[in-house]
Amino acid sequence: MNQDAVVHYFTGTGNTRHAARIAAERLRAAGWTVSERPMDRCPPEAGTAELHWFLYPMYGFGAPALVTRYLSALSAPPGARAAVLAVGGSMRGEPGDEGVSLHRLSSLLRKRGFTVFYTNLVSYPINWTQFFNPPTPAESARICEQTDERVRRIADAVLRGETHLRKRSRRARAGLGLIYLAYRSLGRRLLGKLFTADDRCDGCSACARRCPASAIAMRHGRPAWDWRCEGCMRCINACPREAIQSSSARMLVFAAAGLLPFWPALAAGRAVSAPVLSLLAGTGVFLAATGLFLLAADRLLAFAGTRPAGRRLLAPGPSRRFRRYRGPGDGVGPSE
Repeated sequence: MNQDAVVHYFTGTGNTRHAARIAAERLRAAGWTVSERPMDRCPPEAGTAELHWFLYPMYGFGAPALVTRYLSALSAPPGARAAVLAVGGSMRGEPGDEGVSLHRLSSLLRKRGFTVFYTNLVSYPINWTQFFNPPTPAESARICEQTDERVRRIADAVLRGETHLRKRSRRARAGLGLIYLAYRSLGRRLLGKLFTADDRCDGCSACARRCPASAIAMRHGRPAWDWRCEGCMRCINACPREAIQSSSARMLVFAAAGLLPFWPALAAGRAVSAPVLSLLAGTGVFLAATGLFLLAADRLLAFAGTRPAGRRLLAPGPSRRFRRYRGPGDGVGPSE
């Protein structure tokens, strides 16, 4: 048997990279030759390896857009088998919910020629510092120790060739699939637009260098987020001065921008008598107006961020009271 394996992974704040390293070490200890490929920094190549292990964090009950793009460009070598491990976040170490991620990624890998024989889920400490205070360092260490052991057991099962495919009902997949679609198409992008840098920012640009989606640019010595954000939380957790915050003012402005289009959409729908045409007219106006309002809100906030008074107004938010999650092992995500 060909004893070559590839561990493909994407990490936001270090949880998935840590799990990938444990998996790779377990495979090497069993005599396998293992290469590790971070999906945000390596081209999608499978080589000739017989075993491929894919690890990724879950965002919005699904896989990051970056991960699905990587897998969509990957072609399986003959006879390649695949294992998939989703990594969630929790406050106390509870298993969590894989949403539609394992089902969708397994289906995608099969289309790319892989035989998927193992899927599972683990949970490390939550890193969504925009809205949640991460566990204390002591609690995080407990959760990591517990989950590390679970990853080792999963790696042993993969080495034995056990078949383990987690299943979800069609109803659950349909409901959670809608949430994931909304998150992937718009939610993650709006999350990026909620970030701001407060007066502690010294313009070091660490956030821009580390962003896996290249969604951060330095403008006037401060970070600015565009619409490509993956929602990985690397920037807010990795900032050496803890200067990146989720802005309450930005939340309010974008919430208003999302609600205002209802009025022209209702007016457009009522102007058409036929029910189907009324629905289409209202939906079309709503989508167009939402896009325009969101872009206008973005430009207004960008201008406010260039003024000292505007920065002071935008800085307050829930994350100012939160700890930052540094990740297991050697810290938060890749340095470059």
